[in-house]
Amino acid sequence: MTKKFGLLACCLALTACGGGGDPAMQMSVKYDGEGGFSGTAGSGWTEEDIRTIGNPCLRGERVGNVIMTPKADGSFDVRGTCV
Repeated sequence: MTKKFGLLACCLALTACGGGGDPAMQMSVKYDGEGGFSGTAGSGWTEEDIRTIGNPCLRGERVGNVIMTPKADGSFDVRGTCV
């Protein structure tokens, strides 16, 4: 039950980060449950922002590796690991 609540809380928090407002600051990232995450981030996000403000990791983990691949519209495909 705690694991499900933590996952739900994470999804809600990330939805809040990406809801409405400036598209450059929207982010939609999913934790894969196996130590990694992937999704998209607007052009206003930096690697440091994802590590701190938008941390998609659960259970007190922190972001390890982040890979941000630019897309044609200025946003990023994002993937990384949790440690």
